Amino acid sequence: MTQMANGLRVHHPNGPETCADGEHLSAVWRTSSYLESIQWELDAAHESLRQAVRQAASSGVDHGALLQAANLTSEELEAALLDAPRA
Repeated sequence: MTQMANGLRVHHPNGPETCADGEHLSAVWRTSSYLESIQWELDAAHESLRQAVRQAASSGVDHGALLQAANLTSEELEAALLDAPRA
């Protein structure tokens, strides 16, 4: 059993020489968790943009101006205007 920097004790069946595996897995868990939180933020930002685009379009903003302001392709703009809100 080995004391890790984060206070966790790791026991590896193959002995102490594989303790680095625990450190590597810890890094994988941290990075995976970080990526998941960033993906959540990105999903929320996409939804906010979709709502802003829909509101602007319903207020009469020109589609060309929306394409430029939102940095969307014509297909992406069409999808944003037609899609139902994401759950």
